[in-house]
Amino acid sequence: MTTLQKIFNRVTGSLVTLGSWIFFLFMFNVVADVTGRYLFGKPITGTMEIGMVVLAFAIFLSLASVQGRDQHIKVSMLLGRFPGLKNWSDGITLIVGFSLLLLMTWHSLPFALRSFAVKESSPIIPVPIYLGKFAFFVGCAMFFIQFFIQLLSRLFTRPVSEMPLGKGKG
Repeated sequence: MTTLQKIFNRVTGSLVTLGSWIFFLFMFNVVADVTGRYLFGKPITGTMEIGMVVLAFAIFLSLASVQGRDQHIKVSMLLGRFPGLKNWSDGITLIVGFSLLLLMTWHSLPFALRSFAVKESSPIIPVPIYLGKFAFFVGCAMFFIQFFIQLLSRLFTRPVSEMPLGKGKG
């Protein structure tokens, strides 16, 4: 399982890098748009439309990596008071996340394919909207796979607290 996780971590890391570079380049577009708008009275047409596609890349391509590193925002108000609930809540979260992401992945591919078939683009400038929809699909699929790997890992490994003495980490 660790080899699969390492390979998957490299893939998700590459997707994060791709999304980061796209977002970084978009920042130049925003700076040029703001500069053009306020200094010259001529903003760059389509910055908002490009931003929608860029945000799909930046957000959805990074979700699986964040989940894999356990860096999502967590509200631990109840878990702090009832530590015994943590294992149950983590398990339920993995099952619910896995199920919902399976549905999202399943339905987002036809959505992206239809968008690609009609070459959906912005009415203002020809920004291909279908690229963002494919980024949404890829992000959901990677997030789903990450949940699947974590669910399998949880099902087939015992916590250190349940291991016989001397077998866990010291």
